Formats: sequence, structure tokens, C-alpha cells
Amino acid sequence: MRFFVLCGAVTASLFSSDALTTVAMSEAFNPIVITGTRTAYSLADVPVRTEVIDSETLATRHVRDVAEALDLVPGLYVRATHGKEGQSVLVQGFDSDRVLILVDGRPLVASTGATVDLTQIPVSDIERIEVVKGATSALYGTSAMGGVINIITRQSSAPLSFSLEAQGGTWGDRSETHPSVYRLASTLGLKHDNLYLKLNADTRHDSGFSDDPEAFALIGQESTRSNLKVESGWRTDSQQVALLYERLDEEKYRPSMLFVAGIGYREQVWTEDVQSDGLGLNGSHRFGTQELRWRIWQQDYAAKTVTDTLSTAFTEDTRRADIRYRDAEVQWNLPLGDRHLITLGSVLHEESLEQTKAKGSATGTTLSNELEEDAMRNNVEFFAQDDWNVGEDTELLPGIRWQNDSDFGAHAAPKINLMHILAHTPYQTNLRLGVGAGYRVPTLKERYYSFDQSQHSYMVIGNPELKPEYSTSYQAGVEFLAPEGSSLGVNLYYNDIRDLIDTAFNATLTQENGLNTYNYQNLEHAVTKGAELSFNYRAGPWRFQSGYTYLKATNETTGKVLTERPEHQAKASLEWRDKSTSFVLLHQQQSKEQVADDNGDLHPSPAYGLWDIKATWKLSGGFEVFGGVENLADIHRDMDELYDVRPKEGRFAYMGIRLNYTASTPTKENK
Repeated sequence: MRFFVLCGAVTASLFSSDALTTVAMSEAFNPIVITGTRTAYSLADVPVRTEVIDSETLATRHVRDVAEALDLVPGLYVRATHGKEGQSVLVQGFDSDRVLILVDGRPLVASTGATVDLTQIPVSDIERIEVVKGATSALYGTSAMGGVINIITRQSSAPLSFSLEAQGGTWGDRSETHPSVYRLASTLGLKHDNLYLKLNADTRHDSGFSDDPEAFALIGQESTRSNLKVESGWRTDSQQVALLYERLDEEKYRPSMLFVAGIGYREQVWTEDVQSDGLGLNGSHRFGTQELRWRIWQQDYAAKTVTDTLSTAFTEDTRRADIRYRDAEVQWNLPLGDRHLITLGSVLHEESLEQTKAKGSATGTTLSNELEEDAMRNNVEFFAQDDWNVGEDTELLPGIRWQNDSDFGAHAAPKINLMHILAHTPYQTNLRLGVGAGYRVPTLKERYYSFDQSQHSYMVIGNPELKPEYSTSYQAGVEFLAPEGSSLGVNLYYNDIRDLIDTAFNATLTQENGLNTYNYQNLEHAVTKGAELSFNYRAGPWRFQSGYTYLKATNETTGKVLTERPEHQAKASLEWRDKSTSFVLLHQQQSKEQVADDNGDLHPSPAYGLWDIKATWKLSGGFEVFGGVENLADIHRDMDELYDVRPKEGRFAYMGIRLNYTASTPTKENK
């Protein structure tokens, strides 16, 4: 087994967006990955099972945001975020609050202190996305109980590179305007000697959709999202320092018809405005065979939501949430002899949440703080890992992370992974085993936030008495790899979870408040288990990819299944690709899932299948024309069925044009 150490090679940086230019790439089907071990490995040899979505796949599938990108991965369930507009992900039965989302190794700030909205992340500068399933708290800390998704951004080494993309689409007869969706994206990269500059801008607008476009209400909200990213730095073969600024502006608008007893239906408008600013500095420095990586980051996230009944002279509810997030991290990679690569690191983290509400009435406006007490926390963490090359075909990775939280004290999360190559020919056959402890402290939202939705007859209340969650994750897998890129794999998983946090109907608070009231509670014991099968085949211009996932998720205390977790899922794609053209057919099939009512009784949501078709034509001069139809059969949720949680989106058709340009580096002969 090839053991990647820092001696004689430049390691891909976990904290820098220069991750691909510092390591010589293997074949397209065997890229360098870094997330599972925090050090560089080829995908075929990495001891921790890793799945990759590369930039070429993102391009041929015409992906607009990370939510659409992750929907391509077998075993990932991308769905509407419960109780909030946006998209989130489910991994091995763990919802998005327990899956850590990273960009170049940096954790993303979750909206309202809970869940990362994947639709807020554009794909214009993404080189690849790495997915590691199972508990990874030993390497990444709290929120990584279900896994880690690391978005690696692109860094051009050319003197000049840029791209432009314009795309327009329609929801068909569910749209009031045509086109109802558009996207404009651009990137610019400059490099001179050791200095570089990277600019990225991306705007996505959706006018929304409805079963009756002429009606006042929208099923799918109207939204506009704009992202700006500026990165500048200095790098050599052994050193890099980069300064990064990111900005997100988001506007959402959803009109609806509100039924008021004794009055009838009234027109109501809900809006949300989000602004997020992030500023950071990171670096990597190699000293012989050792490497030091570091980063500091600060981000402020502000969201303002307004609920307004148009027939009244006042605005019913105005809320503002402010999240402040700061952290610093350092990592040191130290090879010891030919068999050990020691990784040591430390993290300092601080975050706070403020939530205020202005409630209007005919007699005036009442201001209040929706948090029961000051919502802030900080922690210090240390982690260590030994990448031990036991023998030519065996690798062992023990590791541990210790953290001390300001509210929950100290805790240690260990893990160990083993990889053994069972055979080299005719197919490389890999056996991977892993056991890891998961640990997650309750979020500030779960502990303090009161989510008052009185206009919809319910509210969710935080619980300051929540305890941390604990889990033990077992992973076992075998894969067969062919030289031309075909593969067959099976992975079994078992996650034992203690004190899982979930919302539950509270009869006492419901009686006190006069409306349905839920609060966060610790379940005593939950288990998610299942199997993942994958088969990929390449022959000439043809590529076939498929995956099947079985999931059984149960509350071991009550004996009931955990809701909104389908038992079966299958995904497949068939692609024909040459130098100038690609055609892709995609299919996704999902079994029914259970939805709970206020009494805890379960109701099935229907099974469904989706078909997409996409095509790309490369023209001269770096131009590409592309288009496609998503959800060909127009399968979507029945809005009259209370327990139907299928996607709201129906058939969507689109077309676009893209320009890519890269200036070649001049040589001595052509200078």
C-alpha cells in the first residue's frame, strides 16, 4: 500500500483552496482526497471510505448549488429543511444537524444556529466534493456524528483563467413567468510569480411555482441568492498564505392564504433577508518532511424574517437572528520513520446567538428577546492521529479528540480505522473497517430559541436542560477496483445513539399556550443500521453509476421507526461522453417513509421515482451549450395530503451557455 507522507511531495492542504494544485493528480477516477484522514491519499488507497463528486460531473449534470450536487450521491437524502425554507442532507439516518459541512476544511455557519442550507452554497468554483459517512468526531468534533462533507474549491495555476455561465429555466405550467429560474455565474483567476487572486460571483433567482400560478399563494417560494468570494495569497512549493472574504445575500418571498376562524382566508406574506460576511486567514508551511497548517476565521450571519397579513394595518411578526462565529485551528503533520505519520491539532471556537421579535397589533408593537437567557458557548479541542503503515498491505489509523465545552465540560471521542488490501490482481480488493465515537453538544437554537409560529397554530420551544448526544459508529466495507475505473463495493453500517435530540409534542405546554407546542427532548436510545451497495462501470464513452441504500432507523425506547427516513433508496446514471458531447440519464427511486402526527401516530408518505435527462455540447473557443429536463414525469407532492413529504418541485426544463478560458503558461521557446 502506498503510504503518503510529506517527505518529497507536496501535501494537499485541508485549510487552503489550493488542494488540487499541490498534489500530482492520478487518473480522473482515482483522485487525491484528504477529508477522511486530514492528509493526502489517492481515493483507491485511502483507509477511510470516501466518496467523491468531481468538477466534471458537476458540469455535465449542470449543477447549480451544493444541494443538487449531493443529491447525486447514493445514500444521501437531500430534502427540504423541516420548519424552514432551504435544503439539507440526511446521512445513514442522521439528519443535517449531525452532518458537518466544510469548505476547504472550514466549518460552515448554520442558519439560525442549526442546519446549513445547502442551497446557499454555489458550485461555480468547486473542484470536488468529498463525502465521509459515519462518526468522525475524533477528527472533526461535535456535529460530525453522521459524517463529514468537505467542499474543495478550485485554484488555478495559470496566469489568467475565467469562466462565465448563464442559465434559464421554467417550471412549466406551474410558473407565472418564463423563464422563472435563472443563474449567472463568473470566476476569475490571476497568478503572477508567487502571488495569486481569485474572484467568484454567483447569482441564482427563482420566481417560485404554484399549482395555480394565477392564485396569490406560492408552493415554491420566490428567492434570490447572491454569493461573492475574493481570495488573494502568496504561495511557493513549500509555503502558502491566503486572505479570504465571503459574502452571502439572500432574499426569500412566500405569499400564502391564511385561514382565520370566523373570518375566512386572508392574504399573508412571509419574507426573509439574510446577510452573511466571513473573513479569514489561512496558511500552510512545509519544513522538510513536516507540515504546519493553520487558519483563523470570523463570520457574522444575520437573518430577518417578516410575517405580514395584508388586510391589517400592522405587521404581525418581525424577527431578527444574529449569529457570531469565530474559530482558530492549527494542525501539524509529523512523519516518524517510514511507518508513522502523526497528526496533531487544536481548535478554539466561540459562537453566540441573539434573537429578537417585534409583534405588531392594532394597539402597537411589542419588542421582546426570544431567547430565555444569553445564548453563547465556547470550547477548546485537541486531536491526535497516528497513520500507521503496519505492513505493505495494511494501514491502521487510531485517533482521539478531546474537547472542553464551556457549558458541558470535557469529553474524549476516540476512533480507529483499518484498511487491508486483500488482493492486487486482477482487481484491487480493499477491506475497510472502522469504529468511531460520535459526540454532539446541543446547539444554541435547541437550548434557547423559541420558534413562535402562532399564525400556523404551532410553536417550538428550546430546552436549556438538554444533554449532549453520544454515538458509536461501526463501518465495514469491501470494494473491488478495476484499472479502467470500474468498481463494485458494499458497506455495512451500525450507529448506536444515546440521548438523540428530537422535537416532541408537549401536551402540558400545548394546554398552557393554547396552540400546538413542541420542544426539544433527548430520546433515550436510537439505532440506525443498514447497507450501501455501489456499482460503477466504464467502457469507452459509456459510464454507468448506481447505488442502493437500505436504512433501518428506530427509536429503541418506543420501538417505533424514526420518521422521514425512507427504508430503501436507489440511484443510477447512464452517461455517454466524448470530447465534444455528453448525454446523461439519471434516475432516483425512493420507498415510502413514515410521518408522525401530533399524537405520535405514524402515516406513510408515498414512494416515488424521478427521471432526469441532460445534454452538453462543446463548441469552439471554449463555449458550451447545455440543457435538460428534470423530473420528466412531473412527480411531486400533493399539497392537499397532510402527510405527503415528497419533493414540492415538479418538472423543470432549462438551457444555458458556458464559457471557459485558461491562458497557457509561456515557455522559454515561445516567450
